[in-house]
Amino acid sequence: RNGAGHQVVDALSTRVEVTEALLRFLSFINQLAPVNMPDLQLWHELEAILENSLVDKATYRRIIGVLGYDADEATCNNCNSKKIAYFAPRDIMFLCDSCFEGFSFKTNEIFSI
Repeated sequence: RNGAGHQVVDALSTRVEVTEALLRFLSFINQLAPVNMPDLQLWHELEAILENSLVDKATYRRIIGVLGYDADEATCNNCNSKKIAYFAPRDIMFLCDSCFEGFSFKTNEIFSI
């Protein structure tokens, strides 16, 4: 929600094509963003992402940062490697490529960053 009571779904109404990548990204936001807590910075980031139709690893990292988790300074929760490659929002867990292989996540539980 933004400060005026709008939700991401309101911004989607102006978007013509809803892709699988976009739905996956919105699932990520739903898992990570606090409920009923207006955040204008997050809202403006989401508007820009929807407007540009670009959802990639950098997009996920930027949103993680907006929400207060610094992916650039994070380390793997398992081995402390600085080469993080994945983020699990439910657990607020960063993982490197090597450690990711040792975990079993559902598709909507972990995101490549």
